[in-house]
Amino acid sequence: MSTKEQISALLLKSQSVLILPHIREDGDAAGSSLALALLLKACGKEAIVLYSEPLVPTLQFLPGGMVYTEGMELPAYDLCVAVDCAAPDRIGSRLPLFENAPHSAVIDHHGTNPGYGDVCWVEGSSAATGLMIYDLYIAMNIAISPASADALYTAIFTDTGGFRFSSTDARVLRTAASLLDAGAHHTKIYTEVYERVSPQGYLLTARAMSKTKMYFGGSVAIICLTQEDFIAAGEKTENTDNISSLPRTIDGVELSVLLRESKNGEIHASIRTKARINAAAIALSFGGGGHERAAGFTVKEPMDTVEEKLLAAIEACMH
Repeated sequence: MSTKEQISALLLKSQSVLILPHIREDGDAAGSSLALALLLKACGKEAIVLYSEPLVPTLQFLPGGMVYTEGMELPAYDLCVAVDCAAPDRIGSRLPLFENAPHSAVIDHHGTNPGYGDVCWVEGSSAATGLMIYDLYIAMNIAISPASADALYTAIFTDTGGFRFSSTDARVLRTAASLLDAGAHHTKIYTEVYERVSPQGYLLTARAMSKTKMYFGGSVAIICLTQEDFIAAGEKTENTDNISSLPRTIDGVELSVLLRESKNGEIHASIRTKARINAAAIALSFGGGGHERAAGFTVKEPMDTVEEKLLAAIEACMH
């Protein structure tokens, strides 16, 4: 794996950089990518953030990026950076842009990252990729503007569950304090991320809670959301970020899983665990990845089949 210094050197050599956060961008992917773009622009470079799809409403307060469409014409770029992408498939349909770039780099905090691209900087101990981008600002002696502070704070705040997850360590809190000093708007970010839900999203959450199933003596909770559920709630975005961790709050639950059916028939799994079970180990058995406490995978099989296989994998991890 590469180092922060190697990434810094590569960024400084480049003149035009294309930045690709992972598909279905969350706060860390979007915030880290935008902060990287602002850093590069402060260095006199051209930088574009290219999303896989429009940001969910709770993240649309962040400064803009472009949304990828097949066949779109992009300005020439000499470096492509994948941000918060645990594996190449997390780049999605934009992968050829990464693979065909003159130079490529990866900045990621997922310990399951196999290492890819010309330069790959992975810090599995970092609670968020945003912490790594913050370190780049410090290492490259670039002042953090209020806009950069908002992007970085959003990245770190969301990937630590609003500083609630076990990944919230002293480094996280020291960095957050520094970003507040730099002009990050904590109240605005908190309100946009955690206190903004559409009526449709609210109804979807209610459906999800009513469909919670308990297993293994109440230590495992699983929610299965089908396209019928999204249609019944009138929710079109398939945004379930606010639902993923809900079952884990149930007393006695050590592991929770949200299985979500997408419009193309794929099943997306979001796994959240407490201390006893490794979420990444379960996700890896399905070709996914992530962290010990939060991981996920995507497969194209019937929901019932995925749930059955998942329960078998969970049981194996519990013994």
